[in-house]
Parts: sequence; structure tokens; C-alpha cells
Amino acid sequence: MRAYEAAPNALVTRMEPRTHYLSERLVSMSESYHAPRRSRKTCNHAPAPSGIYEICHIVSGKVYIGSALCVRCRWLHHKRELNRNKHGNAYLQAAWNKYGEAAFSHRTVEECCIDMLIVREQYWLDTTHCTDAKLGFNISPTAQSQLGFHHSEQGCKNISRAKSNPSEHTRELLRLANLGKKRPEADCVKISKGSASRRLTQEQVIEIQERYEASNHLISQTQLAKEYGVANRTISSVVRREFPRYQTDVPFSGESTKKMNGIASLPPEQRKHTEEHNHKIGRGNTGKVFSEERKLNISKSLMGKPSHRKGQNLTEAHKQHIREAKLKRKEQTL
Repeated sequence: MRAYEAAPNALVTRMEPRTHYLSERLVSMSESYHAPRRSRKTCNHAPAPSGIYEICHIVSGKVYIGSALCVRCRWLHHKRELNRNKHGNAYLQAAWNKYGEAAFSHRTVEECCIDMLIVREQYWLDTTHCTDAKLGFNISPTAQSQLGFHHSEQGCKNISRAKSNPSEHTRELLRLANLGKKRPEADCVKISKGSASRRLTQEQVIEIQERYEASNHLISQTQLAKEYGVANRTISSVVRREFPRYQTDVPFSGESTKKMNGIASLPPEQRKHTEEHNHKIGRGNTGKVFSEERKLNISKSLMGKPSHRKGQNLTEAHKQHIREAKLKRKEQTL
């Protein structure tokens, strides 16, 4: 039995739960956030009863008190965030990192209806003194919840802008995190099927280019992407004639000629990437591991074409790489 469970009744009655103005506390975030968003809407199982739960460090007896609409989902959410080292409570995260998952236990302290969650959580926060660093991991002494809270329109726009336009530092971190990773074969098949279903026909390509040039670029590319069910990048490639399958006889408008300075009207073999673009492509391909099948397909596609390195002096490292490749190919044929 834990110390607070054996406390005399006088201690419990003396500390009255702070339930005043609870209706005004339903806005800010705290550790009593009830459940992950998807768990609040639907669960893949029969939802566990709502109530108050406890995460306890077995050796020290320190506890973390929270409330949840579905105690099971909330516990799984806690474990997932703690194991990923991304939990919002720094004290609980530090203890989890130090002692490991096996050093903690989880249990439902009390089951109650949804309307009483905040009241009963406040009671247990006051009773267990878990906001004291010597007795628990909770940070806020006040039970709060985001249940029923909605961001303002401006707040939603700010969140969307922050997520859709990451900084260069964030982009670099994402690139390094995914460097060298290879998608599972099942995912590649799904992506391939999805891309095939979203691929534009030649008639649609011509129609998009005609509409875009006839409007003198007044029609939005985003609007066209929604109408044809493709990505904005696809529409951009179509109107700029980036790839051979998008090369059509639709004439350019004066606005197109002015914007692209005639580059789009050049044949593909005369187009060249800028040094900056080449650097980005090279950086994006760094660390990628191609399968033998893909290497063979690339080799077949380049067979008979003039080398892009024609006239350039190869480095000694590149020459050695070519020699090793030739020797390997000769060994495979023997």
C-alpha cells in the first residue's frame, strides 16, 4: 500500500478539491489531456471506461495522475510518446529514460463519468500531492482539459502555415533522418498503383494546357489540380511542358513566353539544370541504395546514348570505380 493510500481521513478532508471555476479551465493544455485526437473520435476496440489513471514508478512510489475518456488509449499514447522520447512531461520522460518501461506500472485509480473527470482528477491531484517533485511527476497543480476546445480560424491558419513551410534547418533534419531509408515493397506497390490512377491522359494534358494558356495564366493551378485530382506539382509540370509526355502542340501565350523566356519551347535535349539545381539533385540522391533490378533498368535506358561526361576529365577515384565495375561484370559473366 502506498503512503497516500494509508493517509488518515483527516488529511483527505482537510485538503478540499479545488473545483471552483472549473468551467473556465477548459482551454489550456496540461498533462490531463484526455486522449489522442483519433482515440477521442473512434477506437479500434471497445472503449475502456473513462476515469482517473496513475503511472507509478515502482521503486520510489512517485506517481503521475491524469484523466482520460478512454484509459486504455491514453496509456498507449503515453507509452508511445515516452518510448519515442517526445513526451510533454520532462520529469516523467527523464525517469522513463533512466529506469526503463519495466520500472513503471499503470492502473485505473477511479472510474467516473465524463462530466466528473476534471473534478475527480483535481481531487486526486490534491490527495496524492503528485505536483511535489518528491512525490510525483505532475507539473500543473490544476486539472485542465482541451475537451471541446476549438482553435480560432487565425490559429488554424498559423498552425497550417508552420507545418506546410518548414525552415531550412527542419528540412535538413528531415533529409538526414530519411537518408538511406528504403520503403517496404508493399508500400512501393501501393504508391505505384495510386500514381497510375492519378496519371493524366494525353487528352487531359492538352485540355489543361489550352485552358491555362487561354486564360493567360489567370486560372489557378491549385484549382486545376483539384478538378483533375492530381498534385499541384503535376499541373505545374504540365503547363511548363517539363517532361516529354507533356510536350504538345498547344501554342504558348504571350504571358508564357514572357515568364519562361522561351525556355519551355526548347527541345528537352537543349535544357540544362542550373548548378544549384544539380547540387540539390545530387544531395537528394546521396545515400540512396538502388536494387540490382533498378540498376539494370537504368543501364538499359542509357545504352546507346552519349555520356553526359563526354569531354570531361575523370578523377582517379572515378576511374578506379569504373575498373572495379568492369572487373565485377567480367567475373559475373564467367
